[in-house]
Amino acid sequence: AVQSARQAIEFAAPRGSSPAPQLAVLPLSPTEGRLVWQVMVVAANPAGDWEVLVDATTGEVIKRTNLLVFDRGTPQQSGATGQVLQPTVPGWIAVAKEPLTMATVPLEGLDNSGWLSGDYVNLTQLAGSRPAKAYSPTHEFVYAADDPRFEEVMVYHYVDSTQRYVQSLGYSDSNSPANGIRDRVTLANAHWFDQDQSFFSASDGALHFGDGGVDDAEDPDIIVHEYAHALQQDQIPYWGGGEMNAIGEGFSDYLAASRFAEESIDPACIAERDSQAYVSKAPFCLRRVDRNRQYPVDLSGDAHQDGEIWSRVLWDLRTELGATAADRLALESNYYLPAAATLVDAGQALLDADAMLNNGAHSDTIRHALMRRGLLSLPGPGAPVVSGGTAVTPASTVGVAWPAIDDLPVAYEVQVSLDSSLAGPLAYDFNRGSLPAGFVSYGNLSWQVEDDALRAGPISHNQSSVLQLDVDLVAPGQVVFDWHVDSEAGADLFTFAVDGQTVLEQSGKHNQSRFSLDLPAGQHQLVWRYGKDSTLSQGDDTVLIDNLRIDNVSQAHWRPAEVTFDGAGGRWRVPDVGSDGARLRVRTRLGDVVSPWTDGQQALVIEEPTAVGLAGFQAGDAASLPWISLGVAGLLIAAGLISARWSMRPRGSSQ
Repeated sequence: AVQSARQAIEFAAPRGSSPAPQLAVLPLSPTEGRLVWQVMVVAANPAGDWEVLVDATTGEVIKRTNLLVFDRGTPQQSGATGQVLQPTVPGWIAVAKEPLTMATVPLEGLDNSGWLSGDYVNLTQLAGSRPAKAYSPTHEFVYAADDPRFEEVMVYHYVDSTQRYVQSLGYSDSNSPANGIRDRVTLANAHWFDQDQSFFSASDGALHFGDGGVDDAEDPDIIVHEYAHALQQDQIPYWGGGEMNAIGEGFSDYLAASRFAEESIDPACIAERDSQAYVSKAPFCLRRVDRNRQYPVDLSGDAHQDGEIWSRVLWDLRTELGATAADRLALESNYYLPAAATLVDAGQALLDADAMLNNGAHSDTIRHALMRRGLLSLPGPGAPVVSGGTAVTPASTVGVAWPAIDDLPVAYEVQVSLDSSLAGPLAYDFNRGSLPAGFVSYGNLSWQVEDDALRAGPISHNQSSVLQLDVDLVAPGQVVFDWHVDSEAGADLFTFAVDGQTVLEQSGKHNQSRFSLDLPAGQHQLVWRYGKDSTLSQGDDTVLIDNLRIDNVSQAHWRPAEVTFDGAGGRWRVPDVGSDGARLRVRTRLGDVVSPWTDGQQALVIEEPTAVGLAGFQAGDAASLPWISLGVAGLLIAAGLISARWSMRPRGSSQ
């Protein structure tokens, strides 16, 4: 198994000793599993803490995953002292050839060795391309920035001070009971290799900083970011799966930004100094914690980019609650994350943490922050009510209002239907054409109609292809569809979720199967998702769905209502077309996040239109309402016949 694992990762050089393989069961479904060897390979080349799963019977390599946590995605003792860079204004990032702004700081907790070794960090025991050199029997560690010892001081100071800050928030092994978060020595190497990359490794529990570009250990954000990974994985031993990598990157970016927010010229910017190596012009930022990304429409499959959704949630909480309260919530919420957590799960973990720490005092603030990112359902308004009752005149203007959402900066959208009672089954065979109307696809690549079925996009590793359909059932019914999966078992997953709850999860090879589920009346969000992990592809690497049918779906034709808004209401211009089954509906919008529609509780009667009114009705709308068109035509024909009869009578005739 070890040999197979090494071949699978093209092993070239070790980074340290690897633990012995262990037998384990890989879950394939709630009722199926596969006996595997779990092999850990600690490698320098290719760099990683590699977990390789090897079939215990056949020796087939099933999955390989790199568990190292990197800093970079795609750009974007009493009396001891040391000299470091601090994110103060001006000059600490030293644009171009400007001189660096240095600061002398206390180095706390040093032992008496004369090396940078103390209560919470040790730079002397982890060998790398450059062993530790900073030694001072007087405990004065003052070096120029081009001296390799300078980065050692940076790592010591910022790891040590961050641990002390965490303890100031109430997390310490000195408490009773002990509740410290990594309240112990962390090994680190400030010059691990020459690559422009840094990482925390769970295998050796150490921080490793690279020297490519700008030395990573010259940037306080990079140091705190990596140490945040160490803190988080100390809290969550079952790390991995779901969207936990994005949660981890977002948490680590947030903690780095929060630590230096009061000192920084651009508090939301991450890695101002380090990013000068790969960002061509100002502003120099690797990532930001204030981007306006929303879930799930802005998911890219890149953990660092997707992490900006989570870091923005935490950053908004910091703005509303202050640093201390938000930082405690960010740390405490890690304890409530389930295995293979999603970003939605992380939102619930924040609410659970607030209940624990504050008896839920900040729940409204947290909910609003989650809603703005799409991680919690946006509340809909109350039902719209038309002034003057349920009978309205064509082409008139009447008042309309609904209960407002006062505590969020939402916009309102109003639609009208003239055939609101129309309902029936929806059925799709996906035999030809493009994605049918009503379906929305997002993620890295869209679903496409192909081979007489609907196929997930041809995604690569760490990517996803998502399909969404919103339906409104006027009565209880079923959703039924055929599905086919051929993917890496236990790793590349096809899921189907209804209203955020996963009801089908499959991987491996499955020929066409049928799925059905009873749905209650009401609005539902149906989401099909195919997502791949970081390594390997097997089989056709695809998902197909076909023969989709949903019962009792509202098939009313809706169009935007002409409303002049005034807060939660306004003036509505009634359509020119008559109807005895018209209805309004309203929803809230916050960026790309929308609430479910709220229908008016009673149907509206729009009196039959005049001939003049008909002239203004668009042909396209008339075509979609044939029963109205025929009724109007009948009235006109009848009127014409009566007119003809009168014209044939002699003038003055009494008959």
